[in-house]
Amino acid sequence: MNKKIPLILVIFILVISGDALARRMKEARGFPLLVYSVEGKELKGPDIFETYKFPMRVAIIDYPVGVALWIKEKLHGGLISRHPTLVVLSPYLDCNPEVLPKLQASNWLYYLCDNELIQEIFVVFPAYTENYPAWRSSLQTTAREMREDYGYPITLLYALEALPPGKELGPVVLVIDLAFFSNSKLPSYRPQTAEDIAWQISKIMGVLRHKSVAVEALIIVESPDYPYDDQAEFIVEQLLEGFR
Repeated sequence: MNKKIPLILVIFILVISGDALARRMKEARGFPLLVYSVEGKELKGPDIFETYKFPMRVAIIDYPVGVALWIKEKLHGGLISRHPTLVVLSPYLDCNPEVLPKLQASNWLYYLCDNELIQEIFVVFPAYTENYPAWRSSLQTTAREMREDYGYPITLLYALEALPPGKELGPVVLVIDLAFFSNSKLPSYRPQTAEDIAWQISKIMGVLRHKSVAVEALIIVESPDYPYDDQAEFIVEQLLEGFR
């Protein structure tokens, strides 16, 4: 004998289905730019800029600790794939199990590993770090210790071209630290011209396309006081234009 579905359940299903459809339609039109700030151990915002539309989720966050908070929030909300691959373009390897507390700017990668939020982490160093061989060697040792002694899935690369192909990576959260392009701290580097910055970003886009990397979220980390002030805004503008 057929049983009738209660009217309230039918309404509930229709509402949920309608919400899901509306969300899919909104996502099909593109994601807006979201801008966050970090206060203590909390992520504040976002400020939403609808004039920007992207094929993936895009966030600008002032401090790197906000990346860990953002990823945790989006994972728990089901807004990004479970256990994505993290690709970080930065001159820094922010992972040290001996540093406390775990959630801080110099240790946010360790926080992600310790909470098993990420499948694999690739940190890509900028080319200018070749002028700092001791820096590279020290952090390569740290990355190896993280993998071998702690079982944390961290790999340090010296070029984006060394990244595995997209089919091996799966869904990717791409984190780009502005210090990757311009850095007033050690290891320091100042691009000579705006064209140098634009060329670097164009090269990154080309490698991602060639490897068919499925970027489902882009996070731009401003890292105040690290990139040169007169170059930071231009870098952000070029990145946003490149990923639109």
